[in-house]
Amino acid sequence: MPNGAFQVLDGCSDATARRAREAASRLPGLVLHLVEREPGGVGVARRAGTDLACDRLLSVGRPEEFDRIAAVTGQPTRWLAPRGSLR
Repeated sequence: MPNGAFQVLDGCSDATARRAREAASRLPGLVLHLVEREPGGVGVARRAGTDLACDRLLSVGRPEEFDRIAAVTGQPTRWLAPRGSLR
């Protein structure tokens, strides 16, 4: 299964989506899923992203990967990597 990332755009009206696509294009093997939704707040956005990631792992039979899910928010956008891969 390729590495993937879900980015929930919670009512974004700035260049976040474009910048995310540009960054992902420089990361071979990364599958980026951008999810646009009406503003609901950071907690709702985190929950939506986590639910999507869990559903994806279950759909491909990889529930043992749940510990690799992380949620962040804030400026600037931070890209996450699996534990230990940034050493």
